[in-house]
Amino acid sequence: MAVPRPIVGRTQLEQEQVARIRAGDVQAFESLFKSHYADLRNFVDTYVDRATSDEVLQELFLALWRRREAWAPAGGVRAYLFAAARNQALNAIRQRKSASRVVEECVADGSIPGANQSDRNPAQQLSTNEIESACREAIHSLPESNRLVMMLRWDYGMSHAEIAFILGTSIKGVEAELGRGLKSLATRLSWIRA
Repeated sequence: MAVPRPIVGRTQLEQEQVARIRAGDVQAFESLFKSHYADLRNFVDTYVDRATSDEVLQELFLALWRRREAWAPAGGVRAYLFAAARNQALNAIRQRKSASRVVEECVADGSIPGANQSDRNPAQQLSTNEIESACREAIHSLPESNRLVMMLRWDYGMSHAEIAFILGTSIKGVEAELGRGLKSLATRLSWIRA
């Protein structure tokens, strides 16, 4: 078995942790899980509901463990995990949309009685922290590319290079998305300055 070459951008500690996980060290894997789970869960929660987030992350870490011998995270461990979590969440969304189409067809043909009644409350109550809530809402209403870049930068403190790796784009592309997102937020939140 060939020894993997160190990847530029990884710290010595990361290289050691990856090597230990590749060798089947359960404690190193548990450490990886515990140190990244909370941030990954919050990130995946922006795509799917909490229960689905748990499933997405369980699948992600299970797949990583199963393929551990070949695991070589190119952009660093953290960036790899966020990119993999994003991909798993998008897969979950695609599966949910497929299932939703089946339910819609059943509702349309009357197979599920009473299912066409909506119990959603369209008006959301503002919390006591109106500005924070408005900012979060404005960020979540941005197009996906702007929203993801802004969240990864501000919520998770990632560098432009890490964001570019996760989203499969260039650093310049990340900077452009941040600029567009900030402009859009300034417009959407102009009432705060008034």
